[in-house]
Amino acid sequence: MKSSSSKLKKSITVSLALLTALQMYAAVPAGTALAADGDAYFQDYNNGQVGGWKKAAGNATFSVVNNMLKVVTSGVTLMVDDNSPSYQNAELETKLKVESGQGRYGFLFRYVDVNNFAGVVYDNGSWLYYYYKNGAESYGTIASKTMSTNQTYDIKLRYVDSDIILWIDGEKVAAATVGDMPSAPGKIGMRTWFDSKTMYLDDTKVTPYTKPTPPKPDPNAVNFVSESGTLKAELDSTFPRVDNYVWKATGAVMNGQKNYLYAVKINGEEYWPKTTAEKVGNSVIYTLNVEELAVQMKVKMEVVDNTLDMKFTEIQENGSTKVKTIEFPNHSLVSVSSTQPKAQETAAWFTGEWNKIFEEYNDLKNGAQNLNPSGRTFGFVNSDKLAATIVNNVINGNDKVRTSVSDAAPGEKVAALANGAWTYRESMVAPAPEALPWSKVIITPDANNDGVLDWQDGAIVYRSHSDMPYGSDMIKDNISWISMNIATTAMPFLRSLDHAKKIAHLTDEFGQIVLQKGYQAEGHDDSHPDYGGHIGIRQGGKDDFNYFLTEGKKYNIKGGVHINATEYHLDAFQTKMANMIAPLSKGWGWLDQAYYVDQRKDIESGELKRRLDMLKADTGNNLDFVYVDVYTGAGWNAKKLADYINGNGWMLGTEFAGPLQEQASWVHWGTDPGYPNQGDDSKIVRFIRNTNVDGFMSDALLKGNKQSGVGYWQPNSQFYSYQEVTKTFFNQNLPTKYMQHFPIMKMTNDRVDFEGNVSVARSGDGKIHLSKDGNDIAIMTDSSDISNSTIFIPWDPVKEDKIYHWNPAGGSTTWKLPASWSGVQTAKLYKLTDTDRQFVADVNVTNGQVTLMADANVGYVLYKTAAAQEAETIWGDGSPVKDPGFDSHKWETWNKSSSAGTTDHISFKKNNNADDYLEVKGPEDAKVEQVITGLEPGKTYSVSVWVNVYGTDRKSSISVKQGDKEVSNYLEDTKLKYFAPQHKYYNTNFQRIEVDFDAVSDTATLALNVAPGAAQVSFDDVRIWENPGKTDQAGAVLNEDFENVDEAWGPFVYGKAGNVQTHMVEKGDNQVKSYVLDGNFSLKTNEGGAGEWLRTLPQTLRLDTNQKYHLTMQAKADVANQYTVAVRVNDNGTVRDLATKTLPAGASTVDLTFMTDNAKNAYLAIVKGADSSSAELGGQLVVDNIRVTDETVHAVTGVVLDKTAVSLAEGGTVELKAMVQPENATNKNVTWSSSDESIAKVEVVDGKAVVTGLKTGSAAITATTADGNFHATAQVTVTKLVTVPATTLLAPTSVLTGQTLTVRVGLSDVTDAVYAQDLTIAYDPSLMEFVSAKPAQTGISLVSKSEATPGKVRFIVASEGAGHAIIGSGDVLELTFKAKDIVLPATARLAVEAAVLGDAQGHETSTTLGSASVSITTPPPGTPGDINGDNKVSIGDLAMIAANYGKDSSSSDWNLVKKADVTGDNKIDLDDLVKVASQIIE
Repeated sequence: MKSSSSKLKKSITVSLALLTALQMYAAVPAGTALAADGDAYFQDYNNGQVGGWKKAAGNATFSVVNNMLKVVTSGVTLMVDDNSPSYQNAELETKLKVESGQGRYGFLFRYVDVNNFAGVVYDNGSWLYYYYKNGAESYGTIASKTMSTNQTYDIKLRYVDSDIILWIDGEKVAAATVGDMPSAPGKIGMRTWFDSKTMYLDDTKVTPYTKPTPPKPDPNAVNFVSESGTLKAELDSTFPRVDNYVWKATGAVMNGQKNYLYAVKINGEEYWPKTTAEKVGNSVIYTLNVEELAVQMKVKMEVVDNTLDMKFTEIQENGSTKVKTIEFPNHSLVSVSSTQPKAQETAAWFTGEWNKIFEEYNDLKNGAQNLNPSGRTFGFVNSDKLAATIVNNVINGNDKVRTSVSDAAPGEKVAALANGAWTYRESMVAPAPEALPWSKVIITPDANNDGVLDWQDGAIVYRSHSDMPYGSDMIKDNISWISMNIATTAMPFLRSLDHAKKIAHLTDEFGQIVLQKGYQAEGHDDSHPDYGGHIGIRQGGKDDFNYFLTEGKKYNIKGGVHINATEYHLDAFQTKMANMIAPLSKGWGWLDQAYYVDQRKDIESGELKRRLDMLKADTGNNLDFVYVDVYTGAGWNAKKLADYINGNGWMLGTEFAGPLQEQASWVHWGTDPGYPNQGDDSKIVRFIRNTNVDGFMSDALLKGNKQSGVGYWQPNSQFYSYQEVTKTFFNQNLPTKYMQHFPIMKMTNDRVDFEGNVSVARSGDGKIHLSKDGNDIAIMTDSSDISNSTIFIPWDPVKEDKIYHWNPAGGSTTWKLPASWSGVQTAKLYKLTDTDRQFVADVNVTNGQVTLMADANVGYVLYKTAAAQEAETIWGDGSPVKDPGFDSHKWETWNKSSSAGTTDHISFKKNNNADDYLEVKGPEDAKVEQVITGLEPGKTYSVSVWVNVYGTDRKSSISVKQGDKEVSNYLEDTKLKYFAPQHKYYNTNFQRIEVDFDAVSDTATLALNVAPGAAQVSFDDVRIWENPGKTDQAGAVLNEDFENVDEAWGPFVYGKAGNVQTHMVEKGDNQVKSYVLDGNFSLKTNEGGAGEWLRTLPQTLRLDTNQKYHLTMQAKADVANQYTVAVRVNDNGTVRDLATKTLPAGASTVDLTFMTDNAKNAYLAIVKGADSSSAELGGQLVVDNIRVTDETVHAVTGVVLDKTAVSLAEGGTVELKAMVQPENATNKNVTWSSSDESIAKVEVVDGKAVVTGLKTGSAAITATTADGNFHATAQVTVTKLVTVPATTLLAPTSVLTGQTLTVRVGLSDVTDAVYAQDLTIAYDPSLMEFVSAKPAQTGISLVSKSEATPGKVRFIVASEGAGHAIIGSGDVLELTFKAKDIVLPATARLAVEAAVLGDAQGHETSTTLGSASVSITTPPPGTPGDINGDNKVSIGDLAMIAANYGKDSSSSDWNLVKKADVTGDNKIDLDDLVKVASQIIE
């Protein structure tokens, strides 16, 4: 065509010839496109014959029932109608009813043989294209549409060249271009898989499809030119088509499209619009008018810099048609030809299916095969002069760009790039359109200056013009690992926080992303889709989870969660049946059976977003990352899911490479050391996205992130050994993260060059060398596996503030310092441990080099100057018990003692995984204790510890003491292994002991006790858990209602190795289904296979020898006679049943009375028979309300009282306790009596014997047993009531260092009016200083004050006349103290040391002396008053205080808002506002 000149009008209308053609062929398909009915193939089965239907593979039978073809299949089956004609392009119409089976069926076309056919298939709410080509399978999602059983559907399927359109009941549900599917003519058929199916077909019709003759171009049309200072493009004046591009600096030409264009597809169907074009400035505006649909679109094309921008500026829907998809068929926006000296096409793509990633490299001068326009994710073409790529906003990840290779002329091949199909409106339920379509064709010469033009040049400019996944900037600065919770066997949030703290120390606080897998309900794969509102209480609940998230940030730890948006559980709180695929279609079944959700309905109903917003409400701005498990698809559904997640401020990850490819920054498979070696190994994708995605298979050069951490995700040392985590960090992950900081510029098999003069390459020494500015910073093993690396890596890679060093062999190495260290003469070398950074030595710099001596497999870090002092790590922070895993290795929180007088046998140790524990050797006894704080009086708590007794029996216990009351539990051996996998103690001889206690104050003493003995005892992981309620044992040996279980399965543990298919089930509002038998929780099991799965231990159910017991239990079994409840004893390896009950199907009650004759350590067991193939998950059992009582008759032998003599004042009371002997006496009832009820009376109140003194004298109080008539007496003496005045001190419970506090001094119980007081107040001058004093009320004068003695203040106080005397109670003085600036928190005590009162007659009286304690707390790291963490005190901080004004330590969200309490007085009030406002003014 001719170029336009300045004399041409700016508006050119298509020629009359073209208009005529448009009128003839404006709507395609039209009736003329299909053959007449006489040419169609038709079967109505009215003749009773199945026709040519036969199975090609698998199992199928065919028959005619009620004039319909009945098809019965099982498993994977291919069927073909051998009588059907072989067509390349046709329409298939039929009626379909599926009577039984879970979906997974579809229609075939172009069937040639079992290795060559195409089709569309239905799989759980989605329709997919599906084909076999030369025996290779390929498939991908094309639409969301749920199909039901026992419903007849009208199916119409059109297949023309690479295009597929599917209608169901007249609704167009899918339109897709699948360029590389088989194109040879073939027959029709069907495919089924997964389970048995019964289907019916009727009125099957196949009609050949003939494409209409296209219009001819206007020979007089001319081109427009759009250009920048860099690039010029010639644009067609009749349709949005590019003729060619010219790189102006060199004159190099890149082709566009030479053949004529005229068609657009709307909603998958082809139309020939009336088109006009107008040159406006440097742009060309095309108006495309599709009259048949009353749709008009405007497209602007313009060259900007080195890009051709194509933008839809307007889409008018003037009729009833709503535009869903737009595409330009057979478009070629940029191309290369084999006539050029070099011509290549390169692409990579994801199908949206699991781990389906493909690449193509087509050299047009060397055997490139023709390729119909085919959907790709990334596409590039290049000649010897220029390279090109396309970036756009096409939503479907498997159709972002279309590549093609075709014959242009004899001997000439052309490779081209075009846009895929834009999604403008996907859902008519939620019809808001997406953004207007746009694309950029990007042209570049040699972008990496290597003298070679190839796809890598196109990839570089693609990267510069495309967006990376939301939040992916954090990838290059963080390692990642999984913290696992499953089946109620908990990795508490606070324990995983301590694990992450240790890793932070070992890596000098390198960033971590910790994925909490199983944060909700009872852990992993439970209660999907409860994203929010259901954070697992056994893991620590919402408060502990947020504490993990917020406290972790101090250690550079980010938190993520694992969710599922594919398959949901019916007992989850948020499952909506209306959104489930009907009939229910089974997905993953493990703890409970999950069922597939209709993902489209989940979006359209607003449920998906609502649930994600619930998670946002639970976590505020604390959460960083959301991982979506087992997701499939890269289309609109995936985009909406990503939009919701990103919109809440979370980075997105997923399980497999392929799904969510455009939005996911983190992929599990391929980066997990314990998972199959599958994932993204595309060099093209890695070239583009290496900086922002952890999702690639490991490579010898580029390495690759490996998810190594202490989270017990799998039985692999990468997931539980601090040593392996450290090795992986230095050998693998640190070099990976360094390289991720620099975009790749050139990649070969032996070398990769990055921006910033960084490279990694194979060297002649057989090693991989990573270098910066030509200097080695890592020397690595030539392996894609985790293997040794010697490193000297600056971090961060830009600032280079410090340098990590690691030498797996140990010894001396010399390194060149980076240029940014040129002024350093002496550097500081530190060794990294799991508790701190330890100074090693000063290192001299010689000629810009340092020589470092390192221990093998120990991490080091080199600083320019002394490293900042690390804050003291508080292990167990957020919990009442501190240092619960003995990680500090310091005897500060814990205290040890022994009656032997020595404690050398009590020590902290590390195991082979570098995990810390407490060890007690023999033979002396041992006690290790600490005072636990932060308890809430009236609450019930469970405290537990894991114990391993090595060798012979040795009694080991845990106890809690409050005042004179102590509760405890013990074990003597741990011979039974802990069999639950994905747990810290899996396959070890650790077992847990636990005891419950009711808090009576905010503190208690927790002790771990070991009796004398030879065995070595290990303790680890102490935990305290607040019960949601209280389960009263009520005189039972065991009373388990499962309402207050802290972790695991109540009294049960595994009796043998299992797969963890036992867990607590919960009852909630709006459940579709509940498994719970009573209350809120029950225990459910469905372990696979037969055997003694669950059993008790002596510390969970203690059954004494030769006793009589009564067991009751609620049960509900799916299968009759599958489960047996048994009471057993193991006699030296032989199991003997003491009582059994085999359970019927349905609900039942177990009621067993049994004797433990000669049975030591009898136990309760749940035994399963064989799995049932017809029952859900092989047969399930739910149990609840297990109660065991001791029914042995034990005669009373006596009774004693806890007090034998009591002195009472008149009106005073005292409780007496009667201890009936022996302790296990059956009848412990007693009656109480008084020898003189006028002096002292005794009453039983709430089960307690309360004695009240009535008048002066003596009386005997007697307890008499109902059994045996035994007596015990206490002598009670009642005296005259004398009231002694008391002094009181009222002070705040805590205060921040440097802050003032007010202390009120008062009197109470004053019977004679007091006119003067001599008071001395003592305080600790190392912690506090006295500021001032003033009278606390009018009419009282502070006459004199003396501070002669440090730490003491003496006050002389007098009343001003009779009207101001103190009688009864009243405040006297208001004192002001100031907390000193101390480094560590401390407790300051104030006390009235002396007090003398004077009355009106001059009599002097002494008083009881009051005291108070104040906790002096240190401010958190950072700027005091900096509430929002931005390292400054400003109006934003004041706003946060104002927003939480009035809250105090009793507020439910106190842990989240207490940072606004800057004065440290446990309330947010005016003082806090004034303090921060003052800081702002200053």
